Amino acid sequence: MQLGTIIGMIVVAVLFFVLEKFGLVISLGAHPFWATKVTYIGIAIGVVASLLTVFIMQKLHIKTMFLPAGFLMATCVIAAITLLYGKAEFASSYAENAFAGRIWYIGFMAMIGGVFTTLIVFWQTLRSRQYRTTK
Repeated sequence: MQLGTIIGMIVVAVLFFVLEKFGLVISLGAHPFWATKVTYIGIAIGVVASLLTVFIMQKLHIKTMFLPAGFLMATCVIAAITLLYGKAEFASSYAENAFAGRIWYIGFMAMIGGVFTTLIVFWQTLRSRQYRTTK
């Protein structure tokens, strides 16, 4: 694990904290009651997923970001569809469908974790290209 990756995680985590404090998470569709909690848990999920992804990229000598980033972006899209479905079902049941509320909650955590991990993969790939020397 390189120091630059850890710095990248700190920068992205601070960015997510700032966006949450300015209310962007609520604007994206999170419930105001759990917007802060879902951001913190999503960042923790993102840190773990980022560490795993960067470790796998280094062990398999993957220098391109297309394969991991494509997989992570697909994960973000699936999480976004899930949270939108959960939110719509929860709202249409007048807040009585607890399962739909949980889907909305967990989908939001997965989306934040996926976006966090995708940003770290981009950061790691750009860093590795910056310091690569050519002959």
